[in-house]
Amino acid sequence: MAWPTLGGCGMGAVKLGELVMRRYRVQRELAAGGASVVYLAHDERLARPVCIKVFAFSDGVTADRGAVYDHFVQEAFALSRLTHPSTLRIYDFGHVEDAARNAPAAFNDLDGALEMAMREAGTPVQVYEYVNGGTLSQLVREHGALTWSEVWPIVESLCGALAEAHSLGIIHRDIKPQNILFTQNALTLQVKLADFGIAKWDTSDAVVAMQAQRRARTLGPRAMYSPTWAPPEQLEGRATSAATDVYSLAAVALFLLTGEALFAGDTSDASLDLAAALLRRKSARTLIGDALLRARDIGPLPDTLWPVFCKALAYAPAERYQSVVDFSLGLRIANGAPLEPLGGVFARASSPVLRAKGTAVSDEQTLIVRAEQSQQAAQQAAAAARPVPFVAQQRWLNRQLSIVYAPNGNADMLGPVGATVSLSILRATNSYCITATTGLVEVAGLPPARVMQFYANAEFAVVDAAGTVSCRAKLLISEETDKHYRFVVDGLPCLFEKSDCVDPVCIDFGAGAAMYVVYCLGRAVQPVRRPTQA
Repeated sequence: MAWPTLGGCGMGAVKLGELVMRRYRVQRELAAGGASVVYLAHDERLARPVCIKVFAFSDGVTADRGAVYDHFVQEAFALSRLTHPSTLRIYDFGHVEDAARNAPAAFNDLDGALEMAMREAGTPVQVYEYVNGGTLSQLVREHGALTWSEVWPIVESLCGALAEAHSLGIIHRDIKPQNILFTQNALTLQVKLADFGIAKWDTSDAVVAMQAQRRARTLGPRAMYSPTWAPPEQLEGRATSAATDVYSLAAVALFLLTGEALFAGDTSDASLDLAAALLRRKSARTLIGDALLRARDIGPLPDTLWPVFCKALAYAPAERYQSVVDFSLGLRIANGAPLEPLGGVFARASSPVLRAKGTAVSDEQTLIVRAEQSQQAAQQAAAAARPVPFVAQQRWLNRQLSIVYAPNGNADMLGPVGATVSLSILRATNSYCITATTGLVEVAGLPPARVMQFYANAEFAVVDAAGTVSCRAKLLISEETDKHYRFVVDGLPCLFEKSDCVDPVCIDFGAGAAMYVVYCLGRAVQPVRRPTQA
């Protein structure tokens, strides 16, 4: 596919076979948008495939090109700060110098500030990890709507990626199926959140402040976002916050469950009827009820999802979940409820009488309490001591459980808010070393240290040099029974067959977070298999 170049002079594009930044050999074009082209390239230094994203305008782009240039550069710095495994990893950033310096006619329609920047540095280029599993929109187009059991881990992963970004003052502002990618590894798909090009940063950041001083003009409030997935405040050009990303993520989750966008009529900014779009968002409760009814045809759903989505898609930002962590917690509570047959709140939500009145179908707090009670009942039923399925990743109680086979005795684990720790199993001394790779390990009564050795169950925290706690966790050493290895988590048994592993050890980051079970003797753990769509 031929890419229309800036000013018709070839500036911004690269040629197949070209060596970019003296390292990346361009192989083929993968995608093109209004302000960039993405290529598959080969990293000749590390012998691996990468994607390179080159700043380039199509002839039809009429937006403020200087602001788009700033956003392109800003995206690289945003991605460089993010380390969550569900965020697209950036490897490198630089410029294609020759393309800018040897095409003076290409600058004829640019303002002076952008022309100066391009002449001084060249055309900016991002280099990031190669993702080979397609986009979320492609997944739905090829396989149809997904079941709740498939949607839940995707949304949970995205909540983790956004929680890290929000903690750094970065609001994504353009969450949509096209910006959610997958990396395929054997039979598993790893979710990747991409395209931070229009993300909002804390203005105290040095890079953003420098850009703001260099460039006073910005795009209009409705120029850069995707109307189908945008909340009311974004459509109206008002201030955005973490609640903005909550809204868009909830809309994407419903799209996964139904195969249809909740606000499908809002397709482009140029043709957007703002009044009609806002009216649709004011009717979100009814639309959500109808969507969940359709989703029941795909697979079973917790009855208590309705109030969670109603809160996440509330018209006023102050009435929504104020963080993706709260949204994730709401989904976890609902996910613990039994899967009931069609009825309850879904049937009442579709009532014409209730639609006409525009009233709530039920008290949301009552539904959430009922979900919590159902979850507690499910936890008690789990106490019947069924062994945990021996697969690499799964949900157990309200945790994301990962079973890790570490034949060398070493394993790395990701905790909340980007904290990471390493575990070393020392079988010769029946002890365990924990290393905080993002800070220090702290145990009550002892000074913080980079590495601590344990001989029994213990609680510890990961802290920074100032003593600020980033996360807390428990080290649990398995107890041996006749047929199982056993941990006790929140008062409930977690059992593993002796035929699967030997002397496993557990690192539990707590309710709503991750839990790891690590072993170095036994059979290899099975990967997660995605159900085949009919």
